[in-house]
Amino acid sequence: MLETLRQFALQIAPELSAQPLYVVQQPAIYPQTTYASAYALKFGCPIIRQVVKEAGDWIGNGPAIVIIEEPADSRDLLATIVHETAHLVPSKKLSEDREPTAAEMVGAFRMAERWAETPEIHQGPSGEPWGGAHGIDFIRRALHLHDRALRHGHDVPFDSLGVAGHYYGLSWAGKYARALGDEPERMRSLTFAEIEATDPPQAFARLFDEDVERWRTEHQATED
Repeated sequence: MLETLRQFALQIAPELSAQPLYVVQQPAIYPQTTYASAYALKFGCPIIRQVVKEAGDWIGNGPAIVIIEEPADSRDLLATIVHETAHLVPSKKLSEDREPTAAEMVGAFRMAERWAETPEIHQGPSGEPWGGAHGIDFIRRALHLHDRALRHGHDVPFDSLGVAGHYYGLSWAGKYARALGDEPERMRSLTFAEIEATDPPQAFARLFDEDVERWRTEHQATED
């Protein structure tokens, strides 16, 4: 199953094939969290490297998608991969593979503990639920990937993407997809660096700006 998910990620984001990509189950030694079902490691992790290497599957430095809890519905699992792949693009060239130092292993573990225990780490400076990682650029990437998944015949529901929506204080992902229009079709052969070098459709950017303004107005009202 993990290899199938890896191939799916490469199918919707071919640029990730330039270096190794790993899709793994969360190791038992890794800090556990209850607020996420998966996460992406764009620049790798010494702990995951060690676990994958001990399993004999390490082929070089590369990003990883780590599955914490596998949904019962295969469509939801594909949606999880779309979400996490959106964190890995645009593809970045990683440094050459090398054995991590003891200090690097300790630092990676402490960072993982902080991430696992502190949901607020993903929020913006004023508590914005979309934070720095799930804002307009992320939504745009995820919807491009979602469109590619659909075009390859995969049934991936909007409501399982974990993109925009009430959880992030934003409009429904399907509304953002409508505002994005035919951009994913027009740009499906481009890399995500090329896509992000262009401005998003005005309707898409306006929807996000309106959502942000609404959230801030509502948030301010609850504080007063």
